[in-house]
Amino acid sequence: MAKRRAGKKKDQNKALLLDAGDMQELDLVMDRLRVQCPGGDSLEHCLRSFRAALADRPLLVAALLERLSKEATPVTHQAYLALKDLVLGTPYERLLRQADYRFRQRGLEPPTGPGAGSRPRPLVLVPGGNQTARAAMIVGAHQEWSVAALVPTHPGNFVFIALILDFHWRIQYLKITECFSRDYKEYLRQVKDAGKGFPIEVPIWHVAGMFIESLDHYPEQRLGQEAARAAGLLQPYLEPERRPYPYDVLPECADPRATVDGVEFNRIFELVAKAAGPALALPRELVRP
Repeated sequence: MAKRRAGKKKDQNKALLLDAGDMQELDLVMDRLRVQCPGGDSLEHCLRSFRAALADRPLLVAALLERLSKEATPVTHQAYLALKDLVLGTPYERLLRQADYRFRQRGLEPPTGPGAGSRPRPLVLVPGGNQTARAAMIVGAHQEWSVAALVPTHPGNFVFIALILDFHWRIQYLKITECFSRDYKEYLRQVKDAGKGFPIEVPIWHVAGMFIESLDHYPEQRLGQEAARAAGLLQPYLEPERRPYPYDVLPECADPRATVDGVEFNRIFELVAKAAGPALALPRELVRP
């Protein structure tokens, strides 16, 4: 009997083996979900996009549902309830029982009673911490765009992204670390006090736009695990209809790899600072997903 169970478990694990491309997609989906707030409009938009993209991919959906249940939070539970019907009637349906059990172990149950829908009731974060994503451009003497971003993951937890792009928009440096909001403020203070640059606060969509466009222009940069994670963290804040600030101050150029000789970089930084100035007073709705 034990041998039979072991064989069954082995077959089940084998059925969920993903290729490298699917694994990367799975990681990107999880990264996007980790920066969402339960019951938020951005989460609803993400889940609609996921349903459309995964409708005909039951294997990837099954692997995602399993991962969601192993990282049980109100957000992953909402995603699970919104996507679980995509594996009904497939060989992967058997995984739902174990996933349901994992969520119940964390106190996450599907809604019941009259009017209960396919999604859990929106949850409200306990007041006490500012969960708004923040970003700053660090204006320095070198020919580069230096950026710092603070992205909320779970309540009270943040991820710090340090990014340097050259003026061809190639990634020169990228580092992602867990941190507290006070660490982000301390970093900007130290940069300023050390004379390494002047931090200018900018909307998070600006940083997201710069990073995603860098990946679009140089697809080979997507191969790194750090770049894939940063893309997942910043993608929810992207506003495709808004162009990053460098577009307002750099000459029109179809190819960012073209020469930038003759560009007055000091003038660029002055204009970026002027353009970014109003960001300090932007309403919260404009700097969060």
